[in-house]
This record gives sequence, structure tokens and C-alpha cells, in this order.
Amino acid sequence: MTLRLSVFAAALLIAAVAVADVVFLKSGGRIEGRVKRVGDQVHVEALAGSTRVPASSVDRIDELHEDPIEVYDEKLATLKAKPSLEGHLEMAAWLFANRGKRLLDPHVEAITLGVSDMTDVAALHALGKRHASALGDTLRPVWERVLSLEPDDETARRALGYRRLGDGWATEEEWHAAQGEVYFERKWIPREMRDMILEERSAKLKRRIRELEQRERKVDRREDAVALEKRKNDRREEKLRKQATEQARRERDLDERERDVDRRERILDGLHFCRTCRAYYLRGHLCSHTWIFCAKCQGYFRHGHRCRR
Repeated sequence: MTLRLSVFAAALLIAAVAVADVVFLKSGGRIEGRVKRVGDQVHVEALAGSTRVPASSVDRIDELHEDPIEVYDEKLATLKAKPSLEGHLEMAAWLFANRGKRLLDPHVEAITLGVSDMTDVAALHALGKRHASALGDTLRPVWERVLSLEPDDETARRALGYRRLGDGWATEEEWHAAQGEVYFERKWIPREMRDMILEERSAKLKRRIRELEQRERKVDRREDAVALEKRKNDRREEKLRKQATEQARRERDLDERERDVDRRERILDGLHFCRTCRAYYLRGHLCSHTWIFCAKCQGYFRHGHRCRR
């Protein structure tokens, strides 16, 4: 087993341990972790994850700060030098406590590999109980190994979420299903209660839909009334425009008639009425009934003129 753990630990080799840093940002924030400068960016790796920031946003870097990532590197180097199942369990517990779950997988694989050779159920029980509070579900490989040796082991069954169902064991889902329960909104409740809740919500939704439909009909009626009133106003405005146009035309016609009358009156003021001709003429009119034109004298004379030429 020790040889197999050593081989697995060799796969956990990483770059040489670097001093952890604190990156102080110009915005006032800070990022802790292992810093690496790449071009115009600063890469910061921590237990919880890694991030990148533009170098232009960095105020300064404290290179003397100790970060959990550095502690992890040191612990990993120690574990690599002396690999053990207990060491991987302790490392997993430490990662849980320091928000380093992203680095758990290699240690879980090592734990699975380590317990696969164990045949002492009591030792497996002791191992599981010792780390139960710190690792929780990460101990599944331990309890699964117990079940592979003792399929009816109650402690292992319960640790893996099994519950008694008659003379056998059932998963959490199977047990609740047997009780007529369903998983609804993050909890197990009777199926009838779930159906009642859904039915009540459906009824509320239907009422809400009816209310919305009534509001829509009211709004539609109001919109129709507004549209009808607008059409009426449009017709009134069109009628007023036509009346205004007709009034303007009549005013133009009347103005033209008044100008014509004024023109005729001005003409009449310069005319006189010939009672003989029964017509208007400019002043100085020589009535043909009273005056004749003498071609020899080249002038107008009253009737009875005797030409002296």
C-alpha cells in the first residue's frame, strides 16, 4: 500500500514553493496568493482559485506575506516525502477548513486508493469516525469500502445516506418514495401535500389570469372609447378645416367683388350719363345725336352746321 501511495504522491509534484504575496490594487482592494507576472497581467493563485488583473491596476505587491497557498505547498512537500493515508485525510480536512476544495480531488483519489487494500472493518470504522466532523461526504470511499466488506453494516449505510426500509436498506430517495413523499422545493413532503400546493397555486394563477383578462378588456374598452372620441375629434377638425377653407374662399370672393365695385365706382366718378345716347361716357362726350363731325372743318359741330369751306 505504501508503494502505491508513493507512486500516487509523485503525481502531485508541482513547481517549487514560492513566497506568497499580497497584491494591493489601486482601487483599494487586495488579493492574496502566489503571484506570477505574465506580460501586462498579474496572475494570482490562491487555494480558493486563481485570478488575473492588469498590471496597470496594481498599486504594489507585498512579497513578504504568508498565504495559505504557501502552507499548502509546504504540507504537500511533506506529504510527498512521506505519503500516507492519514496524511491525505488530514490534508483534505485542512483544505476543507481553508476553502481549498478545488484541490481536493487528488487527495480523495489517494484516500480511495489507500482504503481499497484495507480489510479491517474496525480500523475503517475508526478512520471514518475520527475524520467525520472535518470531511463529511469526502469519506464516502471509506464507508463504501466498509460496505464492500460488510454489506449490512449499519454505520456505513447511514453514513452513506441509507435508511432502513423493512428488512433492507434504501437510499434517501427510495425511502421517501416508499413513504409516499416527493422532493419539493428543497424538502421532502407527502405527495398529496405537493399536489394540494400545486393545485392551490394553479387556482391562484387562474384567478390572476382572469383578473388580468378583465383588466385587459377594460383597457381595450377604454382604448376603443378613446379611439372613437379621437375619430370624432378628427371629423370635427376636418369639418372645421373645410369650413375655414370655405370661409376663406368666400372672403376672397367678397374682397374681389368689393374691389370690382370700387373700380367701377371710380370709373363712374369720371363718367357722365348722356340722356340722348342713354349711356355713360367720359366727360366731354360729343353725342352723335347732337353733334356731327365736319370733315372739311375737322371738328365737331351741332346739327345745322354749314361748312364754310
